[in-house]
Amino acid sequence: MIKYRFEIEKGHARLSGERKRLAKRGPGVGSDGGLDEDWPSTLGLLLRLTGIGWYVAVAIALGAVGGWWLDGRLGTGPALTLLGIALGLVVALTGMIRMLRAVYRASDQGRGGGTGRTDGRS
Repeated sequence: MIKYRFEIEKGHARLSGERKRLAKRGPGVGSDGGLDEDWPSTLGLLLRLTGIGWYVAVAIALGAVGGWWLDGRLGTGPALTLLGIALGLVVALTGMIRMLRAVYRASDQGRGGGTGRTDGRS
């Protein structure tokens, strides 16, 4: 049985025992097998999208926990918990839409596109 080991050497991915570069190229891999210059922008985009996901999760969780805490203090049952979840959803959705618009505008400008508007709207 032959064992293969994945190695990265001088920016080239290969399996040990083979000297060929990987034939399948994924996003961020240039024609020479190394990472191309779009890799930092791709990483930045992934981090921004991850941040948006965390923002949505935290906004909803804070609304739920805040409502639950108020329900415990005031003895109102699940009413304030449900209200907190609803407010968390509203905050999460409006924030998510604003952040996604900013990401879209940044990626559109990076590609040389644009809407031709100067007032900041898409």
